[in-house]
Amino acid sequence: MISIGTIGLIKAIESFSPNKGTNALLQTPISNIHSSTNGPKGYVVLDGVFNHTGDTNQWFDKYNKWPTLGAYESQSSTWSNYYNFQTWPTTFSTFLTSSRLPKLNFGSTGSAVRDALYNSSTSVAKTYLGAPYSIDGWRSDAPQYADKDGGSGNNSTNHTIWKEFRSAVKSINPNADILGEYWGNASSWTVAGDQWDGATNFDGFTQPVSEWITGKDYSNNAVSIPTSQFDSWLLGTRANYPTNVQQVMSNHLGNHDITTSNSAVSLTQQLISIRNQYPALRTGSFMTLLADDASDIYSFGRFDNTNRIAVVLNNDTARKSVTVPVSKLSVVDGSTMNGSNYRNYIYCSKRFRDSFCEWTLWCYFNQVKDFRSQAK
Repeated sequence: MISIGTIGLIKAIESFSPNKGTNALLQTPISNIHSSTNGPKGYVVLDGVFNHTGDTNQWFDKYNKWPTLGAYESQSSTWSNYYNFQTWPTTFSTFLTSSRLPKLNFGSTGSAVRDALYNSSTSVAKTYLGAPYSIDGWRSDAPQYADKDGGSGNNSTNHTIWKEFRSAVKSINPNADILGEYWGNASSWTVAGDQWDGATNFDGFTQPVSEWITGKDYSNNAVSIPTSQFDSWLLGTRANYPTNVQQVMSNHLGNHDITTSNSAVSLTQQLISIRNQYPALRTGSFMTLLADDASDIYSFGRFDNTNRIAVVLNNDTARKSVTVPVSKLSVVDGSTMNGSNYRNYIYCSKRFRDSFCEWTLWCYFNQVKDFRSQAK
């Protein structure tokens, strides 16, 4: 999945961004990503800001950049009711506390804003899902705040908005991905299967991984957790979501809002390669095998009807010998696991930028014809 920039709220659908390019130019990277000429087909998910606009957006147009009249310029503007003014034009609802980001007023079902964003055939959401763009989904920025009359969201109106959004998106492409940006437990938007497909997994992946590996949280504050707490954190947050949602959550090490990690790119590429080889690493059941605070060793198993996979992570600079209880994966103690035996020493950044640690990763793969009969 490739996320291309932030599309924000655009002028009609005529220009992708006045300063950064056009819709015609956008078609080229999308076409290249979808092509299988230079490798497997890729997928494009656009980052959409549906909760608010910038104050330079044509709908608002605080600085008279557009030939039309924006909501800030005239109360008779076509878009005057797209925003919530307390005292026109100087006081209006904003995203958080930024006066540069006027908040959209979604109104009630069938409102002009909802039509412009997702309901009508020429809406932002439907236009980019259809030809000639044919994107593969939307990642929504700050979606929990979407509301009417300047409200702060996370309420019945908000959930109705995302139910309507889902219906609109799936009517164009039933397989389109809907990913919500959320920093906590997103079960309210995902569990019922009627709003988002998944969410940004800051709470269930980014934060615990950062604290365990780097000794810092994703805001770069010094926070270190032992291996057992890391395991408990992962277990607890997985319990927030059904399996189908877990499998489409966005598990990332960093993004534009938090500290990023160029040194983790090589590690990520190697892990993706392994993950692509074995479906069990993507959709298999999960089981903790070892969480040892003393040795900083964490081991887990992934398994399905074809493979039983044991992964061992050494969160230390020193090499260690460890006994992993693979019997939990229905492997008889003392036996030699058959099939491919992959061993790789991967260097990752302890702080994603500064010092380095050596991770030792063992993946043992055991081919079985009928895993369920073997596991009895």
